[in-house]
Amino acid sequence: MVGGTLGVSYQVSFQVETLSPENFCTVHRELVAEGGKGGLVHAGSPNHRWALTPVSSIHVEAWGGGLSLSTFHTFPDECSVVKTQSLIEHE
Repeated sequence: MVGGTLGVSYQVSFQVETLSPENFCTVHRELVAEGGKGGLVHAGSPNHRWALTPVSSIHVEAWGGGLSLSTFHTFPDECSVVKTQSLIEHE
């Protein structure tokens, strides 16, 4: 999706990726480990005490005239990750 008004343009893309349980666990651990280094991580509540916790990770990058937001949301019960990328630029 692309749009713009008043000299500002934005682009948004998203995807859902369903992984094997092993690959999902690897991606989940990487998001938790990397999230605190350059972004914000929020862990939800698991469905039961031995389950993986759903995680949301947000990474922001700003530069003169622009802003990029990348988000990752894990859904352990489905072994899925929802990824979004937003790009906002001043024209």
